[in-house]
Amino acid sequence: MNKHIKSGFTLVELLIVLVITAIALGFVYGLYTTVYVKLSNQARLDNTIQRIYYLFVSTRREAFLKNQIFCIKYANKKFSSFVDNDLDGVSDNGNEVTVEIPDEITVYINGSITNDIKIYSRDALFLKFFNDSFSSEYSNMEIKLQLDQDEKVLKITNSLPEILE
Repeated sequence: MNKHIKSGFTLVELLIVLVITAIALGFVYGLYTTVYVKLSNQARLDNTIQRIYYLFVSTRREAFLKNQIFCIKYANKKFSSFVDNDLDGVSDNGNEVTVEIPDEITVYINGSITNDIKIYSRDALFLKFFNDSFSSEYSNMEIKLQLDQDEKVLKITNSLPEILE
């Protein structure tokens, strides 16, 4: 009696395993890229909004401690902070602290896209200078950064900035 023992896998069985593995890898890769893009966007927004937050906090602090008028100017995708006692929107001493906004991030100030705004800080308040006088219009405002479907908000309430989660 000659017993023939069959061992190994058939070609069909191997192909089925390969197809199942390929489908599983395709699903995992798609999920990985989606999560990676989402986390990457969130990290970029977090970094940018925190830098803007610290710019506002430090400007408010410096204006109060030094008893000078500081300006936070947003123009050309850049927030700049500087001493501006003569209220002309230009640094009095040439020193500026800046936060550049990446091109792919959209900035909304009080709900609209704005490319030029000046926010003054005097006596620990954020103020608008218009027609030779200050108004408290900027003491309560919102700066929203948006990248694709993700967004971060810096809310200023009674001249106190906070990042909304």
